[in-house]
Amino acid sequence: EEGKARLEEGRDELESRSEALDRLMPNAPPLQVDRRQLANFILEVRDHVAPRPLGRCLEWDQPFLLVRAFQSVCRWFDIFSYSEPHPDEPRMGMPGRHEYTYGTRHYWGDLEHEDGLGIEPDTFDLILCPFVFEHVSRPFLAMRNLARVLRSGGHIIWAAPMFQAYHGSPHDY
Repeated sequence: EEGKARLEEGRDELESRSEALDRLMPNAPPLQVDRRQLANFILEVRDHVAPRPLGRCLEWDQPFLLVRAFQSVCRWFDIFSYSEPHPDEPRMGMPGRHEYTYGTRHYWGDLEHEDGLGIEPDTFDLILCPFVFEHVSRPFLAMRNLARVLRSGGHIIWAAPMFQAYHGSPHDY
């Protein structure tokens, strides 16, 4: 009887873990295996990363993981979008920002810009940067730029796809 109860408890735990992973997955995403691994990692580190309420949190392109995994701890969910430099459009690649009525900010620019991201230093408690660095030709500059905008004691969570032979345009390093 005791063994059966433990077995059932283990099944319940696995089912709830699987459900938690499913909640952290976009519907029918590309990179399904890599995104599942990222969701698993987020579940593993979430309590360590956010043992207390956080202020500003940033994610690339859309705050999907922030909203799904850190909704109860982040005060603001900010977004960073890539703006590729282009010789015919001198403002492309330059940093910019729009702040919405309730405090959410949308930043844009180039992670590899020599002058940084156009974001004040020590702004974020948490930065999620999944599936970005495989597109970055100067990763050490990009890391310095991220570290500059991270608050002391904050966390950066980043991931790169490992199971796809090739991962998307415009650049794949």
